[in-house]
Amino acid sequence: MTISELCARLSGLTGAVIYQAIREKLLFGFIEQQLLEPGFIVYAGPEQALEQSAFLERVNSRAGPAAQGPMQSRLETASANELASAIARRSKFQDRRDAGLPKNATDYRIEAAKRAAEAEGASPLAAYVPNLSARGRKPFMIAQHGQEIKEHANRYLQDGRVPKVARMYADYAAEAEDAGRSHPGKETHRKIFLRQIAPEKAAFIWGGKKGFHANRPRTDGAVATPRLRIAGLHVHIDGVYGDVRAAPDEEGAYARPIFYPLIDDATGFALGRGIKLGRGCRLAIGMAHRDCYQRHGILPSKIIHDWGSEFVNTFVPPMVAHFDVGYERRPKSAPRFGAMGEMFNAQLSAYLQELAGGTYFDRLGRSVDGKKKSRATARLTFRQIIEATDHWIFNVWNKSPFGDEDKSPEEQFNESIRCFPEACVRVQEELLHRYATSLPLKAKAISYIDGFRFGGSRFNSTKLPGLLREGIVPASPRLDCMDPSIVYAMTPKGVIALRSLEYKRISGLSFDRRMEEMLCLLESRSISAVNQHERNKKEARLLREKERESEAVKEEIPSSETHTGTKHSSPDFSDIGDAPTLELEIYGS
Repeated sequence: MTISELCARLSGLTGAVIYQAIREKLLFGFIEQQLLEPGFIVYAGPEQALEQSAFLERVNSRAGPAAQGPMQSRLETASANELASAIARRSKFQDRRDAGLPKNATDYRIEAAKRAAEAEGASPLAAYVPNLSARGRKPFMIAQHGQEIKEHANRYLQDGRVPKVARMYADYAAEAEDAGRSHPGKETHRKIFLRQIAPEKAAFIWGGKKGFHANRPRTDGAVATPRLRIAGLHVHIDGVYGDVRAAPDEEGAYARPIFYPLIDDATGFALGRGIKLGRGCRLAIGMAHRDCYQRHGILPSKIIHDWGSEFVNTFVPPMVAHFDVGYERRPKSAPRFGAMGEMFNAQLSAYLQELAGGTYFDRLGRSVDGKKKSRATARLTFRQIIEATDHWIFNVWNKSPFGDEDKSPEEQFNESIRCFPEACVRVQEELLHRYATSLPLKAKAISYIDGFRFGGSRFNSTKLPGLLREGIVPASPRLDCMDPSIVYAMTPKGVIALRSLEYKRISGLSFDRRMEEMLCLLESRSISAVNQHERNKKEARLLREKERESEAVKEEIPSSETHTGTKHSSPDFSDIGDAPTLELEIYGS
C-alpha cells in the first residue's frame, strides 16, 4: 500500500508519521532504494518486505561486462554497413564451399579468422566482419589536419560567424587554398570537426551558456540526484511577457503585461501569480508570494528562480527569510533546470497568442500582412486580458490533466499536501506579512503636516501625529504591492499603514485599474522629470529667441556716441573757436 492510500484511509496520518514508523521498524519500506513521495510503498510485515527486497536485488543488479576477446569485441562495435557486409561475405563464402570451388586468398583469411573466433568463444559471424573505417587515408588525414581544423573552428566560432558546418568548411577551404595548402573533403572535414570538438563545446563557443546547456547531454540516471515528487518542496518562478497586446490608450501605447507565476515542480500546479505593467520589477515578486498565501494559506518550502534583476536584489532574500522559505538560483542560462516552469510559460504564451491582439503573426515577420499582426488586431482591454489569463491559469490549467497523467495538477497537489503537509509553510494574513511583500522605497523625511511624500502623493495616518509627538519617526517605508494608495512603515510599536487621499477611490477599483494606477505612481517621478526637462528646453529656446530679437533692435538704432560721448569720456571744446558767430538779440529790453 502506498503512502497516499494510507493517508486517505486514516484521518490525520501523514507521510512524516509513516517515515518515523519505518525508522522505528513499526512499518517497513525501502527508504534507501525508493524516493519518499506519495507513491512510496509501505509494507505491514517484514515477510512482505523481505520478499520484495529479494525481487529488487534481482532486478536492479548491475551486470558487469563479460570478458571479451578481440573478435567478439569487433563484432559488437561493428557499424550497420560492416554487419551487412559480414552477412554478405558469410553467404558468399558458404556458396563457394558448397560449389566445391578452389580456395582463394580471401577464403584462407576467413578460415583463419573462423578458427580464431572459435578458440575465443566468439560468434562465428565475427570472422566475416570487415574493418571499413580503417580503409583509405582517413587516419592519415586526421593526424595531418585534425589540429588545423580544430584551431580554425575555434577562430570561426569565436568571431560570431554562422554556426553551420557547411559554412565553416567553405571558410576553411578558402583559407587553405589561398595559402596553397591541401585540405580534406567536406565529409572528412565534418567527421574530423565532430571528433575534435564536442557539440556542447562548439555550442558554448558560439552561443554562450545558453547554447552549452541546450546541447549538453542529459545526465545518466544512475548518477543523477532526482528531486522528490512532493508538492510544495520546490516551486519555480519566472517572468513571461504576455504574448498579447491590449487596445491602445489615448497616447497610442500598447500594454503588454508581464506574468510571474509560481509553478510547483512536482505537479505543475499554479499556486499564484504576480503581474506587472511596463518593465519587470521586484514588486511583482512580492505580489506573487502574497497572492499564493492569500489563495491557499501556504507558501512553498523553496522557490527556484533565474538570475534576473527582479530576483537577484536586496529585496527577495529578506522577504523569503521572513516566511522561513528557502530560495535557490538555478544555473545561469539553463532553462532545463526549471523545466516545469518553462513548460507552463510556453503553454500560457500559446494560449495568449490566440487572443485578439496575440503576437503569433508578429513572429512570422514579412511572410504575413500587417493587418494580421497584434497592433492591428488589439482590441481587448487590460482588464479583459487579466481576467482571461487568470481564468486559464486557475480554472483551465490547474483543473486539466496534461501529458499522460490521469489527474489534474490541482488533484495531484491536494493529494500530496494531504500526505506531506510539512512540505509547505503555513501563513496567515497579518500586517507584518503585507509589509514583507511590499516594495521598499527610498527613505524620505516624514513631516507632521504632510506625512510621507512619494510619487506626487502624500500618505498619512491618524496614528502618525501622535507617534511624531512621542519622538518616534517611522522608517523603512514600503509601497503595498497591490494597492498604490497604501505605504507601510516600521516603528518600535509595529507596522503602521499610511494612506493617501486616493485610498477610497482606489479601494473600489478592479485589479487591472490598480495596476495602471501603480504604474503611474512608480513612473511619476521619471515622467515629472521628463516634463520638467521639456519645459526647461522650451524656456531656453524662448530666452535665446528674445536675445536675438534684442540684438537685432540694437543694430537698427544709430549710435550717438560722437555727439553725447560715452559714460566715462570728457567733453572736448577745442574747436569752439571755429564755430560761426551768431548775432544775439535780446528780448524784453
